Amino acid sequence: MPLSFQIVRVASISLRKASPRATPGCRAGHSSSRGCASRRREAWCYAAPHTLGIPAGARITAGNESCQCMWREPSYDISEEKIAHHCYTLRVSAEALTEGAASLQGLGDTAQAQRCFEESQAVLSRLDKYWVNKRDAMLGYCRLRVLADDHPSPKVLDIAVIPSAIHSLGTEATYGPADPRMQSTLARLDALFDAAYPINRGRAIGRGPAMGRYAGDFSALGAAGFCFRAAALGGDARHWLERGDASLATVRAYTPADRDPSEQFDQRSGAQISAKHLAWSHAASISCVSARRIAATACEAPRRR
Repeated sequence: MPLSFQIVRVASISLRKASPRATPGCRAGHSSSRGCASRRREAWCYAAPHTLGIPAGARITAGNESCQCMWREPSYDISEEKIAHHCYTLRVSAEALTEGAASLQGLGDTAQAQRCFEESQAVLSRLDKYWVNKRDAMLGYCRLRVLADDHPSPKVLDIAVIPSAIHSLGTEATYGPADPRMQSTLARLDALFDAAYPINRGRAIGRGPAMGRYAGDFSALGAAGFCFRAAALGGDARHWLERGDASLATVRAYTPADRDPSEQFDQRSGAQISAKHLAWSHAASISCVSARRIAATACEAPRRR
């Protein structure tokens, strides 16, 4: 689809009987007057912005109202496996609301911008409940999800938490690559897969552990992008650059000669498995290389002073 086209979520409104209590997915005290409690935005259309006849401000407002209304609702995760309240979805929702607030402020809609910002902060506050704080801070981690009935999920450590930091690189540093809680989560995942995957035993010097999604998963992948972004954001930049390079070296070692990787490689043999020629496999490589260049510049900057 050409880049000039975009996905626009159109309000397909189905009225639900209002409840005296705040409806999950809507901010308490902010439902009836704006129809938030009775709104289900479920229709999608693909259209060029100039053919929609909808002003940019109205599109931004509609998208942000949808996000404000729905972020408290359970949803499927990015692996499309389980309906729950997911760390990933919450973090990217917070980022969308933060960016939406800035856009609306620029368009002069101060009141709606403030509502967006307040909702973004509410999402980040909710994420604090996902942090499992051990006595030693470096042993803590961000849990993957909370089930729809608010009970803890038996699956807690999952790589999906890491992309939530990568895909939310805006002005908000909370739960980003430089946040110690996310770095601790990555350390826990490193240890989990380093011990669990045969491919990691006796690996060559300079290679990082191949990683999967969660304990018992079938696939292997890397986390270089997170490391490079952590390096670019300051702190121990050299350490994170080297760690990212080690992860990238492992991926490179199992990439076929034609440089056309599958979605995953086998955790025992390193053989290419699963879907081939995926656009997101190539996009991940491009974005990772871009992140490394930025990280390398950040590492060189102190030397030039």
